[in-house]
Amino acid sequence: MSQNAQGAKHKFNFIDVIIILAVIAVAAAAVFIFGANQLFGDSQTVGVEYVLEFRQVREEFLGNFETGVEVVDASKKYRLGEVTAVNSTATIFTGTNLIDGTLYYSEYPERFDVTLTVSAQAKVDSDGMYILDEGYRVLHADKENGGINMGKTATDAKPAGGKLRLNIIDFLIVVVILGAIIGITLRFGLVERITNQSGLTSARISFLILDINDESWNYFAVGDKFIDAEHDCELGVLESRQFIPAEAFVVNEYGELFKRNSGNEQRIDVRGVLVGEGTFTDDGFLLGGTNYIAPGSTVHMQSSNIDVYMTVTAIEKVDDAESQ
Repeated sequence: MSQNAQGAKHKFNFIDVIIILAVIAVAAAAVFIFGANQLFGDSQTVGVEYVLEFRQVREEFLGNFETGVEVVDASKKYRLGEVTAVNSTATIFTGTNLIDGTLYYSEYPERFDVTLTVSAQAKVDSDGMYILDEGYRVLHADKENGGINMGKTATDAKPAGGKLRLNIIDFLIVVVILGAIIGITLRFGLVERITNQSGLTSARISFLILDINDESWNYFAVGDKFIDAEHDCELGVLESRQFIPAEAFVVNEYGELFKRNSGNEQRIDVRGVLVGEGTFTDDGFLLGGTNYIAPGSTVHMQSSNIDVYMTVTAIEKVDDAESQ
């Protein structure tokens, strides 16, 4: 095939011009409807510091909390700042002494409460909310001292834009934008290019499954293939597995909490390792180019024999020598 023939499919034609004009028209309409200030922002950027709290974290996950790393919203990928301090304390369980009715406080075995101090640049919205990365509401700004009102935890944070209500015109604009993007993508084969260029890396995905029927052990055979049922992508092939009595927490008559292996021999926990493929990115491990996972993620795993939920405990890159 000649060079001219190879390059012909990348020349602009009437359809390409229509697509570009549609995108420009939609952008102009968006500016008109929402206003340039809302789309591009003109408020002052300020430095803020806030605290994230995680409760009852398993002890094995404590090593995953580090300073100097970036915090990213798992669903929308907003950049929420950098961790500057990490603190952990044993989770406290409050029990009742059945003898005298008093409260008894004891440490929750192998569980910790973790707080992260995060520094970020933010804009202050008209209603006094700090907006991170042009779209994520963190907490109400304390106008008296310029800080953040810590009466709420970051789990209360919501994406900005709650005041905007979509009408039929807004809906049509969104549809046109999506159509234009899809058209351009299909026209120039961007999806195929990105997929081919990114490449997939083999990784060992360690997992924990809690409290299942002991008869289920027979459905975890080394070599079985598992998928992520929620995102319909391959999770990996089972490399190893270990069956242990299910952990259980009991409270004695004095209100003190204890951990022990389940006295019910019909319940087990499963620890294992899957070998899967994905891409290591700044946002985490992108499983099969579809779903980001990390230690602590809950994944709906499924094989031809069993359907359960697992918790990811670790992800490690497979050495190139091993994968060959």
